[in-house]
Amino acid sequence: MPSPPGHTAVVLLNVGSPQSPRPRHVAAYLTQFLSDKRVITLPWPLRQLLVRGVIVPFRTWRSAAKYRRIWTDAGSPLLLNAHKQQQGLAQRLPHMRVLTAMRYGEPSVAQAVAGLMQAPPSLLLAVPMFPHYSAATTATGVEALTRCMARHAFMPSLRVVEPLSALEVFHQSLGQKLRRHVQSFGPEHLLFSFHGLPLAHIEAACGTGCRGGCKGGYGGGRGGEYNPITNPANPAPRCYLHQCHATAKALAAYVPGLPYSVAFQSRMRGSKWAGPSTLETAKALAQKGVTRLLAACPSFVCDCLETLEEVDMGIREVFLRRGGKAFECMPCLNDEPAWLDGLAQRLLAEESPSRAKLS
Repeated sequence: MPSPPGHTAVVLLNVGSPQSPRPRHVAAYLTQFLSDKRVITLPWPLRQLLVRGVIVPFRTWRSAAKYRRIWTDAGSPLLLNAHKQQQGLAQRLPHMRVLTAMRYGEPSVAQAVAGLMQAPPSLLLAVPMFPHYSAATTATGVEALTRCMARHAFMPSLRVVEPLSALEVFHQSLGQKLRRHVQSFGPEHLLFSFHGLPLAHIEAACGTGCRGGCKGGYGGGRGGEYNPITNPANPAPRCYLHQCHATAKALAAYVPGLPYSVAFQSRMRGSKWAGPSTLETAKALAQKGVTRLLAACPSFVCDCLETLEEVDMGIREVFLRRGGKAFECMPCLNDEPAWLDGLAQRLLAEESPSRAKLS
């Protein structure tokens, strides 16, 4: 069915996934992902030497094995969950055209834009499906979107929805889900595992004067631990650490009295990263006598490799091997009705503030 003139379109921006868990597809995905200047900030020649000469040859087989552990008969869990979100929003917003676009892999940003421009919208709402802003996720997705749009003669108005963690519905939906899991599982401790970032990336986004996060906010600088420092001038929307700790505090309020820790996963060697690490934190909790551990991954709204393999499988194995008795990883929001209801209301408000109440 052709889109009506003057319609609004929505593009849900996500990271992406290999075409399959076969090594050649994983290698192609890693090469595209790690060649992004916003992911590895080295100059192009050095970046290509590192990516194609070192990282991809050494990581492909290990990464492929991890993808095989979570792959389903229907394909990539990330793609499946992303399409469910797309379909759920399309049902709630029948007058809008809703598309999924992956920064790396398919359906690509270029494919999404080419499809949109066959019947150009008057307004395009870009929704980076990353709860917390970073250059390696939000910025690169939006940059790819605008670059692809610039190839066409007509440029619709573009509105980028603020980071999901700034939306009340994100904390409400995730907090209520967390409360249900705590009540059913009965954990002794709650572990919030956020996606790791190099400290250099965080500092570059914050700029100068950030005293609530990266600039002077690390616990002695060792491991990138975060010590919040009160400063009303702190540019919180730009500080990744501040955003993550604010999310953890907001979610912990839904389960008052339950001890919790904040840690960072998916860390790589070679540079200083935000910390402490999820792996080391899980080990330490087990060694301290915690027997029932609940993990939540608020950096993701779709279950994917990082939540299903790295945490639900990998961290579970480590925690139980170190003496823990029970471990549970709470699923992401995925296509939860309350979450999609709230996000749809927010998109209506972005389209026309007079049409809907801000969520």
